[in-house]
Amino acid sequence: MIKSELVERISVQSRFPAECRKLSMRKEIRAGSTVRLKSGGPHMNVEVIFLHRDGGRVRCIWTDGTKTISQMFDLDAVEQANVEA
Repeated sequence: MIKSELVERISVQSRFPAECRKLSMRKEIRAGSTVRLKSGGPHMNVEVIFLHRDGGRVRCIWTDGTKTISQMFDLDAVEQANVEA
C-alpha cells in the first residue's frame, strides 16, 4: 500500500467513523473478501476499501490466467461472491 493511500484511509475513517461503520456493516465486504461485479465478471479479492460519506471505493485484484490485474470500483458496484468450497 502506498503511504499516502494509508494516510488518506486513516484520515477518512477518523473523520467519518459512523458512516464507515454503517457502510462496512451493510456491505459485509472487507479487505480479503471475495467479490464480483454486480454486472458479472471474474471473482476478485478486495485489497483495500476507501470509505467516505457518499459511499466508497474498493481496489480489487484478480488474475486472468496470465497476469494479475488491479482496479478500483465503486463499492456499490460489487457484491459478495458465492464461493463454493
